[in-house]
Amino acid sequence: MIVEFSISNYKSFKTESTLSFIGSNTTKEHEVDNTFKWKDYKFLKANAIYGANASGKSNLVNALSVMKRTVMTSFQNALAEKDKNISIVPFKLNSDTINKPTTFEIVFIADEKQYRYGFELKDHVVSSEWLFHIPRKIETFLFIRENNEIKINKTHFKEGIGLEGKTRENVLFLSVCSQFNGAISNIVINWFKELKFISGLNDDTYRGYTTYKLKEDKKFNKWINNFIKFLEISKVSVEEELIESLNIDELEFLDEEKELKVAFKALSDWREKQQTVSKLKSWHHVFDSNNLIQDSIQFDFDREESKGTQRLIYILGPIYDSLVNGKVLFIDELDSRLHSLLTREVISLFHKFNKNNAQFAFVLHDTNILKTEIFRRDQLWFVEKNQVGYSNLYSLYDYGKVRKDAKFEEAYLKGNYGAVPQLDWSSDLIDKLYEEE
Repeated sequence: MIVEFSISNYKSFKTESTLSFIGSNTTKEHEVDNTFKWKDYKFLKANAIYGANASGKSNLVNALSVMKRTVMTSFQNALAEKDKNISIVPFKLNSDTINKPTTFEIVFIADEKQYRYGFELKDHVVSSEWLFHIPRKIETFLFIRENNEIKINKTHFKEGIGLEGKTRENVLFLSVCSQFNGAISNIVINWFKELKFISGLNDDTYRGYTTYKLKEDKKFNKWINNFIKFLEISKVSVEEELIESLNIDELEFLDEEKELKVAFKALSDWREKQQTVSKLKSWHHVFDSNNLIQDSIQFDFDREESKGTQRLIYILGPIYDSLVNGKVLFIDELDSRLHSLLTREVISLFHKFNKNNAQFAFVLHDTNILKTEIFRRDQLWFVEKNQVGYSNLYSLYDYGKVRKDAKFEEAYLKGNYGAVPQLDWSSDLIDKLYEEE
């Protein structure tokens, strides 16, 4: 489970910002459905993140995704040399921060222990790195790195002894220890491995996973077909279709592009080996003249179903996996292409039917969900960009004295909590709309 995540000097976030999943002890609403206990902690099952367009909401989710990819690929790719796709972008609108490192830190619980891990990167060079754990009530350091100097706790982190000299400046020490089968470092790596993300506008990141689950997991297949009854779809299934052959000789533009031709040839060879591809199909009832079910007909899911239906079905794979296995899931643009009531029901899965303490954080714009009957005050987060261009993250609980029975949506849209678009319909702007050249 996740406790909190912090970043600083990353894209629009100049100063340190922290998203916390620790529930407030003085907030009592929705105690049973929206929180769970672990030892002396109260954790939130879900966090909702609101804010104006371009305020930095997606940057927050992207930062954690980048942290995960850095951890997972550091050793294999030697960041600066082989994985330049990982973009570590500092806050560029300040002369000081543009030359300073970007900081990532996360606190989480794995194998019934709490860990705090973080690092600083500048131009793919690790300027600092640290790992702490709390075996009881006192935090203990496992290792601390400053540039190329690494201090190891020889009692609690024996797996790191002797690996200091094997760690390059562009590789995380944690990743090095994991490659040498370090027990604790592998616990940390495996926690990151189970951390899941969904992009709001790109279905490709989870479409394949949901299709695979439908095909291979009978329990999931049964569950999702029960879930979608309200869509007037009798069932969804996975069918194998032959892959159409790709004749590169017909692609004349490749004659002058040798490298591109090699790539297309590799794609053609791969398609021939695969032979078939898994495609999602939906089934609808066919009715007779008396409106009685006569038969069922198959639809091509990606071509004949609405974008909203596609979106809902495809996100159910990662959501199911998170709920069943107690994972952490971040979704950017949760409400993209979904009706407000559907978005609300997805959130209720994590609040009311979450037996394994899965956790859920999502970015959205739909203020119809901003209700006291859905959220506690400490679950509502806002991102606002200030006049000098950097994003601030804050929770409604920390914002000020907000009553638990307040009308969240109404107050937010009035600008009482900040983080709303500020449009200036000046007379000059209107005049320019209609002025003659």
